[in-house]
Amino acid sequence: MGKILKGRIRYCLLILAVNYFIMTAILIRHLQLGFNIPNTPDPDVHVNVTRPTHRTPSCKHMGFWHPVFRKWSSSSKMMTCFGNFVGYFNAFSLLKNVTVEKTLATGSDRGGESLSKAVKQKPWDEFHHFEKGFFRIPCGKNRLPNYNFKKSQVHIDWLKATGVIDDARNRHVVQRNISRLTVAMTRFEYANPYWLIMDVYNVFLMTHFFNCSPDATNVLLLDAHPEGHMDSLWKIFSSVFTLRLLPKQVRFQQLVWSINRVAGPMLEKTKSSLPLQAEFRKTVLDKYDITSDLGRHRKHKCTYAELSVLFIWRRDYVAHIRNPSGKVRRKIKNEEELLDITKKTFPGYSIKGVQLDTLNLAKQLELVASADILIGMHGAGLAQIIFQYPGSGVIELYPHNTGFNWHFYYLSQWSQLYHIKWRNRDKKLEDKVNFYTTIPPHVIISAVKSMTDMICSNKTMVLFKSEGRWYGES
Repeated sequence: MGKILKGRIRYCLLILAVNYFIMTAILIRHLQLGFNIPNTPDPDVHVNVTRPTHRTPSCKHMGFWHPVFRKWSSSSKMMTCFGNFVGYFNAFSLLKNVTVEKTLATGSDRGGESLSKAVKQKPWDEFHHFEKGFFRIPCGKNRLPNYNFKKSQVHIDWLKATGVIDDARNRHVVQRNISRLTVAMTRFEYANPYWLIMDVYNVFLMTHFFNCSPDATNVLLLDAHPEGHMDSLWKIFSSVFTLRLLPKQVRFQQLVWSINRVAGPMLEKTKSSLPLQAEFRKTVLDKYDITSDLGRHRKHKCTYAELSVLFIWRRDYVAHIRNPSGKVRRKIKNEEELLDITKKTFPGYSIKGVQLDTLNLAKQLELVASADILIGMHGAGLAQIIFQYPGSGVIELYPHNTGFNWHFYYLSQWSQLYHIKWRNRDKKLEDKVNFYTTIPPHVIISAVKSMTDMICSNKTMVLFKSEGRWYGES
């Protein structure tokens, strides 16, 4: 009888040991590749602004993986507090079972109001200050180590505002529990299209790094900025909300501190490609039901000289409460002249000139995505070239005595676009009082002809104009 009992005990111990090793292996695998977030609805979250309805959100199917993710998951990684804090790449982190104590955030409780209601708002009113304990994670009796967030004061401040708490108390005090993956970030140049697109793109990368899809991810904006004219770009995520819309205490099962801008791929000139750029473009265009058929029709358009050309006009407009006059630099003086001569020179082309910021975002994206050639003065609005179809072209213009800027050149390369840069060498063509540049018509005609040749011949060439001559490298 004793032998039988001992045998059963050994068998039970063996089963427990096998289960232990299996669960350990699964946990290690999840930490290497990101966490599969459970598909649990959040019935108590009432702060949605863009909840999708076209399919059921799920984090079980990660659509894309990129080699840079492997670098992020293995470089400078630190896990502490029983896995409730995981730092990656010294640039972002995952917090599990974290409580946000809203009462420990000082500053404005506003955010999202119209520009007219925020005219007298000071810059510092648009940011919060977080006291110790604003974030609280279960860590037992341990202290939270000081993870090294490089070049990101926001993350450093958030870490200083993070306290520890035992898990039992953490579960007891919260007023709301949010199980869906949530990405937290603070915006700065919220009204600037270039930085806005970068912020949205970085959050997009976070969703895929953690095995989730954008339409199954919340975004928590830890700032108090007023509305911006391109805010609807955040529509690709499930819910987007600010701190003021949350109750005093909220528990997030999975909260990501988004990658800081300096460490983000769009500011790395050494990269040969932009991670998931094509997937990001498709996600945004699909959300607005925009279908770009340029690839299928381009051969026909080249054969019959029917390319589309889109001029992007920079004009005075109020986009920011700190610029109530709406004065904008780098504007084109002779817009109508350029339109007329381009239409006469290329009679079969579809040629338009628009001021994008006067249109809703869906129309902006539709125009940009359907443009074979996009022409505009250097400025943040050119960031939308990331949504152009691969193989299209960008003609970037600069005023006199202005240095070339690398941002849109590299963005063109990463988006597989042809790119031409031209800079005015004649200061007589500048109106420095009202910030206008008169563009010689022959410059546009030459640039459009060169761009047509590249697009229709599939040449791998990048051109820029300097000292009155065209330079190219095959």
